Amino acid sequence: MPGWPWTGDRARERIGDGVGSRERQLAVALAPAVGGVLGAMRKAARMVLRPFGSLAFVVAVGALWVSGRLRGEHDDLGFFAERLHATITRHPQVIRQGLQMAWLLWLLAFALALSPIDPIASRWDEVLLGGLAVNVLWRRALDVRQVDH
Repeated sequence: MPGWPWTGDRARERIGDGVGSRERQLAVALAPAVGGVLGAMRKAARMVLRPFGSLAFVVAVGALWVSGRLRGEHDDLGFFAERLHATITRHPQVIRQGLQMAWLLWLLAFALALSPIDPIASRWDEVLLGGLAVNVLWRRALDVRQVDH
């Protein structure tokens, strides 16, 4: 079992045949339970943090797109960034989970902006978030039309 170095038979081999101090015998007896708890905690942490890793990946792919647009195709780094972005986005299943997390984050931010506990007193945060969503949906609709032709 990864994580806890002494589980089951490995603990008995490492500590000995069970003859010795009570601490060693206790370590042999508790090793599988402790390893199981640590494994469950690691699994829970991964389950909670994995969507944020997907979101970070989508942000990085977006940064590649921005870098490629700003530097241009004539610059080596801009050319490489655009090609890498195009290669990654050619396979939508790679970024699907990150995009879902991004939309969820947008939804939470928009709900916070509309709520009475809005940290920004003006309406410009709602306008900005709404404009961002309209821009993304508009670009997606234009991409679908270009593919259909």
